[in-house]
Amino acid sequence: MFIKNQLNKFTEKIEKLIDREVNWTSAALLMFSVSFIRLFLEAYSSPGYQGYFFSGYSTFLHAPLLFIAIFLSLMILTICFVKLEFNKSVNLVVLFSSIIMTPPITDLIVTGGKGMGIAYVFFSNFKEGLYDFLAFFGKIVDPGINYGIRLEVFIILAGFGYLVYLKSKNIKKVILGILICYAIFFFYLTFPSIFAILFGSSESFAAYQEMGMRFPVWGVLHDMFSSSLLNGVHTMKDLPQDPFLLMDQQLDIFGTRIGWLLLVFQSAWLFYLGNKQAFNAWRKNLRWERTIYYIFISIIGIALGFQFLPAGNLFNFVDILGFMVFFISIALSFWLAVGINDIYDTKTDGISSPDRPLIAGTLTVKQQNMINAFLFLFIVTGFALTNYLVLILFLMFQAVYFIYSVPPLRFKRVFGLSSLLVGANALLAMMAGFYLVAPIQKISFFPPHILAMVLIGFTMAVNIRDIKDYEGDKAENIKTIPVVFGLEKGKVIIGFMSALALVLVALLTKYKGIANPSLIFSPIIFFLINRKNYNELFIFGAFFLYAIVCVAMLIIY
Repeated sequence: MFIKNQLNKFTEKIEKLIDREVNWTSAALLMFSVSFIRLFLEAYSSPGYQGYFFSGYSTFLHAPLLFIAIFLSLMILTICFVKLEFNKSVNLVVLFSSIIMTPPITDLIVTGGKGMGIAYVFFSNFKEGLYDFLAFFGKIVDPGINYGIRLEVFIILAGFGYLVYLKSKNIKKVILGILICYAIFFFYLTFPSIFAILFGSSESFAAYQEMGMRFPVWGVLHDMFSSSLLNGVHTMKDLPQDPFLLMDQQLDIFGTRIGWLLLVFQSAWLFYLGNKQAFNAWRKNLRWERTIYYIFISIIGIALGFQFLPAGNLFNFVDILGFMVFFISIALSFWLAVGINDIYDTKTDGISSPDRPLIAGTLTVKQQNMINAFLFLFIVTGFALTNYLVLILFLMFQAVYFIYSVPPLRFKRVFGLSSLLVGANALLAMMAGFYLVAPIQKISFFPPHILAMVLIGFTMAVNIRDIKDYEGDKAENIKTIPVVFGLEKGKVIIGFMSALALVLVALLTKYKGIANPSLIFSPIIFFLINRKNYNELFIFGAFFLYAIVCVAMLIIY
């Protein structure tokens, strides 16, 4: 009875603490803070090969992103499985996030201050993995899932089971909930082995087993890393010469890519669960045709960079993960630019685009600013995981869009300069794709004739965007070609400039695979711009088809 009363009092106190609005800024900072403190303590309880302090990738990207991804998984689980209210679920997980400090403290106590190595669970096949799952992470090995982590997971499982029981009073549901929660932890602590088995070479596993390697999956992962772009250009600094440090860094980047993808998708899911109206309003404003436009431009850049790779170079699963992070980061970058522009474009949008969420009132400026802040964090970490030069290029991309949209500069009002800035961003997207795969990471390595051709061509062609916004730009006195020359004459001028841009591409390019498609699509673009029933989607469709043909021809030639 005494224990029951104490549990009831404890539950009542927790209810009071979590029954409040979610402050996302505080929640994010608290989750990062406890993660960082955990890592600092872990540097003493689990000193790695590199010494007593972690590398930049591990300290600021790998572990914190994975910890926060786990926090989000637990939030979603409590909302969807336990049916706990959204605010309470988020606040509950943040409140108990400090539990992750348990492992280093426990290990220092158990080992008398010596510490014990922490590592993922490594197994060579799914049969071994099943054993480790049933045996609560398997045998105690050093490095591995040590005493502290097991205690940490046990505490969370017990707490989650108690929460399920409070809400359902159903023992079967408690058991199922604990199993699902445990399965989530098991995935996070074993995914390098899972992906190595799924996408690595079975011959490599057999070879490393014959060599007597303690964990053959280490060798398989090393083979995957050494044959990927991780072994060349995907670093924020020079690659370590020491093979163990190199393996550590590459595993950090690989693990963080998984964590980053989980973090982005789970954040979107939580956004939807927390405020469906705001999420749907934001989703409908993403302007997918322009998003895909930038992605296709970057793909052309990748195809150009591919020309400089050694013959027979094939991308493996590690690189596919990198491409996923890269393309999603491009989309997030454009959506951030859209979010910033919409805040300062309310007068224009009120006339030409009254369905925009800030105009329709389905999204507030405060909510948009919060979305923008999280998008920026995802963008910086995402590009840091692909390539340092790509990160710099997309920071430049954001800087260009910022001076384009935000007063007092707001260069979108300056005739000619606005088109040059948007054309420059198209060039930056192409250069980012190029340097994602290019073997030489010098800014001068990008072909100069392509740079000039793309900048001139896109500066001439991007005026297409001004046709749809004619009424709003006219009311705001923003000097675009349709506003200056009138809509009908403006369409003829823009059509001619766009067609001429493609002709110039055909004349200036050294790549025959690009020249012919450019000449073919030139009159098509002019016709689509000046057809009676103007539809911007048809123009984007033609551009996407043009980009696909160019990429295919570059690969073929």
